[in-house]
Amino acid sequence: MTHAQLIAALFPDGPPADYKAHALLLPLETVLAMKAAQDAVASERHKVQPVATTDGRWLVSADILPELDDDGLFRAAMDHFDGTHLAGVEVVDWADGVALLPVPDDEI
Repeated sequence: MTHAQLIAALFPDGPPADYKAHALLLPLETVLAMKAAQDAVASERHKVQPVATTDGRWLVSADILPELDDDGLFRAAMDHFDGTHLAGVEVVDWADGVALLPVPDDEI
C-alpha cells in the first residue's frame, strides 16, 4: 500500500490541512498488524505506541501519517503493513479521541 492510497482510504475527501487535529481509532487487529510491521524494521525509539481507550479501541494521533511517506520516519514499517488491516479504523477529531481515554482514579 502506498502512502497516497493510505491517505485516500482514511480521508476520502482529501488530506486534512492539519493532521494533528485528528485521531485514529484503531481496532486491536490493526494495532497488532502495526506492531508486527514495526518489529520487522523499527528500533525501540521509533515506534508508534497507540493508547488504549475505554471502548476497546486504540488511539493514535493522525500526525503520524506524514511520517509514513517516502522520506518519513516510519516508511520502512509501512512496507510491511498490509492495507487490509485498515478495516475498522475510524478518523475522528482529536478532542473526540481524547474523550475516550480513561480517567485516572485520582482525577475522579
